[in-house]
Amino acid sequence: MKHTFTFLFICVVTFFSSAADIAITIQNSAFSPSSVNVQTGDVITWTNLDNFAHSVVSTAVPVSAATFSSTNLGKDATFSYTVTAEGSYAYKCGIHSFMTGAFTAAVATPIMKPTLNIQALYPNPSNSTVTIESPKEIKTIEVYSTTGVLIKTENFSTVKPTLNVSELENGTYVLRIISHDDQFDTRRFIKM
Repeated sequence: MKHTFTFLFICVVTFFSSAADIAITIQNSAFSPSSVNVQTGDVITWTNLDNFAHSVVSTAVPVSAATFSSTNLGKDATFSYTVTAEGSYAYKCGIHSFMTGAFTAAVATPIMKPTLNIQALYPNPSNSTVTIESPKEIKTIEVYSTTGVLIKTENFSTVKPTLNVSELENGTYVLRIISHDDQFDTRRFIKM
């Protein structure tokens, strides 16, 4: 069974989590997207693309969240709101109450800094096997696509495991290498 771990790909790119900018357009008297999933800390920005005014007014927010209400937004005007609490939010246009939208906020998952420092990974690129040299005994190697889909898991009990990658399609992959004491490192490799 494949699992998605979107945070893994982000780990390769950066060790620090940052807020996302979420864009919602107001066009043809509708919010688009009308429903979206966000994380706490994200900033939602509504942009009015219609030739007449709209507004954004919260109708339901979690108990610990602030309500929000924009002024009337003319063409190309924007309004932003920073999500501070997890839960379900609902909003409408204060001028045209038939226009509604919603978003659900989850607590942002912290991105963990690797604690295992792999000494070597070779050959990279590879077409058949990848060897990893570690200061600690390796328990598991997980292979992920760059979109965070778990492709393969293999167990080991050595400081120098060799992973067979010959069955993988050509492309870029992320390895999550886990030691027996649950320290980990992530590395990128190319299958050719």
